[in-house]
Amino acid sequence: MKVGRKMNLELTLNKLAKKHGFKYQWQQTKYNTRRAVIHCESYNQLSYICNVLSRVKNFSITTWKCFENNFDGYIYVMSSDDANKLRTEQNAEQNRLNNWWNRYHIADMETRKLMACGAIE
Repeated sequence: MKVGRKMNLELTLNKLAKKHGFKYQWQQTKYNTRRAVIHCESYNQLSYICNVLSRVKNFSITTWKCFENNFDGYIYVMSSDDANKLRTEQNAEQNRLNNWWNRYHIADMETRKLMACGAIE
């Protein structure tokens, strides 16, 4: 089922890219997820492509833009399922890190040494 969803995302993006004249590349992200990256050279192009993509269901769209000197922008497109998986896994990892640091700060010196070298979590 997941393969079908990834293919559906790919097929939909291919159709939209041909119809609206943009190119994209695939980028592997953490936790066995991936996203399409669309580079935009103007704010108008970024807005136009975002508008086109926002009409498609089950897409998660994020943007990055910089206006320093010349405009530089990127649109990142993932399936909603992959975006939810990525968000869930990132939150779990952040919670583990926060828990580790909280325990580290209240631990005695010997326990800190063991935690720092990975002997204990």
